[in-house]
Amino acid sequence: MFNDNKPIGGWNENTQAEILKNMLEYIDAEPQIIGLTQFGWKDEKVNLDKEIGYFGLMRIDGSKKPSYYIMESWYKSLFSNIKIKTDDNGVIIFKGMSGKYKFSTSLLKSKTIYLDNDNTNIQIDF
Repeated sequence: MFNDNKPIGGWNENTQAEILKNMLEYIDAEPQIIGLTQFGWKDEKVNLDKEIGYFGLMRIDGSKKPSYYIMESWYKSLFSNIKIKTDDNGVIIFKGMSGKYKFSTSLLKSKTIYLDNDNTNIQIDF
C-alpha cells in the first residue's frame, strides 16, 4: 500500500482497519488460504512523508490502532466456543484450523479430535 495506489483522501488508520477487515473476511471464506503474515506490528519511522511507515497495527508510541482491534477480534474468533445444530441427517459442517477440538452433545457426551491439514471429512460417533 503505497502512494501510487492510495485511496482518495490518502491512507489513514480507518482505511487501514477497513482493508484489514475485508482481507480477513476473504481469508475466512477462501479455504485454500492456510496462513497469514503480518510484516510489521508497529509503525516505523521510515519515509513517513511518503506514508510508507504506517503499516503497523500499533502506532510508533505503542498505542493500538483500530486495525489492532480488528486483528485481535478475528484471532479470538478462531478459538471461541460455538454451538452448531445438526441438520435432519445428524450432520454438521464445521470449518476450523489445524488443532485440537472438543465436540460435545446436549446429552453431556464429548469427544476430542485432532485435525491436521489433511483432514477434510471426519465422522464422530457418540
